[in-house]
Amino acid sequence: MNVTRRLFPLLLLALLAGCATLGERAERPLVAAGTDTLLLHEGDLLTLIRRDGGAGIRTLRALTGGCDLAAVGRPSDLDVDADGRVLVCDGDLSQVLRLSVDGCSPRPYEVFQIPEFATPTGVESFPAGIAVADAGRAKVFLLGQSSGLLKGELAAPDGWKRPGQMHWDGEFLYVADAGRHLVQVFDGAGRWLRTVGSEGTGPGQFLHPVAVCTSPDGRLWVLDALNHRVQAFTRDGRPDAAFGVYDHAPGGFMFPKGLAFDTDGNLYVSDAGVNRVQVFSQGGALLYWFGSTGRSDEDFLLPSAICAEGNRLYIADQYNRRVQVYRYLPYLSAEVTP
Repeated sequence: MNVTRRLFPLLLLALLAGCATLGERAERPLVAAGTDTLLLHEGDLLTLIRRDGGAGIRTLRALTGGCDLAAVGRPSDLDVDADGRVLVCDGDLSQVLRLSVDGCSPRPYEVFQIPEFATPTGVESFPAGIAVADAGRAKVFLLGQSSGLLKGELAAPDGWKRPGQMHWDGEFLYVADAGRHLVQVFDGAGRWLRTVGSEGTGPGQFLHPVAVCTSPDGRLWVLDALNHRVQAFTRDGRPDAAFGVYDHAPGGFMFPKGLAFDTDGNLYVSDAGVNRVQVFSQGGALLYWFGSTGRSDEDFLLPSAICAEGNRLYIADQYNRRVQVYRYLPYLSAEVTP
């Protein structure tokens, strides 16, 4: 691949997406797994229309054609369920939204709101139901998949302190508990299995873990926020890899809050302290980043959770009170359109 060919994806990315810049410390251009890659901004899933009592009232615009309204305060976590519906955890309004993104339907969205909610901080759909972590209550509630009604709780041996983002990988449900500096692991029926990690700064230890996900090879990845790093673990919980430093420059972390993998195994980390999303190889090489501080399209104000489903990335843009949608394309094509 000659120099022109290697730089072409970067130029096209800047023109079409208007959001990415190659990092000065990147070890290679925007190339992953031997293929050219491209990230396109598709718009907002939830877009501000007006303010009402401090909460934003938003319409489902980008993927549903603006067919209905939904009240959203500050989205903190995201998930996509088995039917392709997007779950949005909203701590400000103490609720979970479930959105249909396949076009206008008789029920384009549903609101799950129970009296037990105080400050929901995490949401994940898995076989036992919809798990909702609530930092204010120090509990993880379990809602019915169809009804959204309370059906129980997930119990950890020593209780919860500040549960947050979660991840279901098809076999295990991982729950990050920032207050206890560990990750709790459950099976698909909601039964507790084990913990991963402990408090500290060494390998396999955490200071305020805030997000979890699994890579295509099945390893567990944990965003270790106050150690300013990402750690990887084997399936049986042994420390396997780590990278990251405290730095505002690209490649460093300033209070990161979310992570996810795309279909080619690239790792996305939202960095709330500098309002950008960075993309790394699994070896820790910075590939590129996108986003800046602001309220315009593709800007961020405290980006939090990232959810990847297929070739789409959903990013909770907390203080812009919206969910931004990006599309990951593994190959450049003349037929590709934003």
